[in-house]
Amino acid sequence: MERGFVKLWRKSIDSGMLKNHKLWAFWCWCLIKATHKERTAFIGAQQEGLLPGEFIFGRKAASEETGISEQSIRTLIKILKKSKNLTIKSTNKYSIISIVNWDIYQPQEEKSTSKSTTIQPASNQQVTTDKNVRIKEKNIYTSDFEIFWEVYPNKSCGKSNAFKDWNKLNGSKPETSVLVDAVKKQTQSAAWQKENGQFIPMATTWLNQKRWDAVLDQQKTPAQQTQQAPIYKEFKN
Repeated sequence: MERGFVKLWRKSIDSGMLKNHKLWAFWCWCLIKATHKERTAFIGAQQEGLLPGEFIFGRKAASEETGISEQSIRTLIKILKKSKNLTIKSTNKYSIISIVNWDIYQPQEEKSTSKSTTIQPASNQQVTTDKNVRIKEKNIYTSDFEIFWEVYPNKSCGKSNAFKDWNKLNGSKPETSVLVDAVKKQTQSAAWQKENGQFIPMATTWLNQKRWDAVLDQQKTPAQQTQQAPIYKEFKN
């Protein structure tokens, strides 16, 4: 029976996690165990509401399912907490593990369930064709773009236009998580909050001018800034 899937990001290789086989196995187990939608879990006679990215955790059960000792699991959890991959909330009977940034790395896919099964008059065929095209257009966006589009505040340029510019940047933009982090930081800036966000650039402008560079430049050390002059400095739209 199909039970769905989770996404593994290539940046996991850069983190070095893959070299620690127990850590990698346990991390993947956590991703698989996490619920993908809000639900209620029952622990004995007690109910616990779970959000996407959360699951009920017990070291003994985890050890049996992964083949990793309880002592090792305790150590692995400390590592993943320190690296801010997960958080854990404990009670006297059980614990709840939450995957950090689940909504960013494991976005819920939209499913199109409407299908036309009736034969329609010729006069309606063009309408049906147009509707089918619109349905297809809703599903052309890649998951990484959907993640970016969800967090970007100024969507006045239109989603399809932003997606076109997104595709033009293939190979010349950083990972989606870096872009999302840049957007979130700029959203908190005084320039973007001024006059209720009036000066927030459109998504197309932000992408075409690679305005994420402003945040990346700020994160560089003074030595790095000396070696390489900033490519772009933030300015008002």
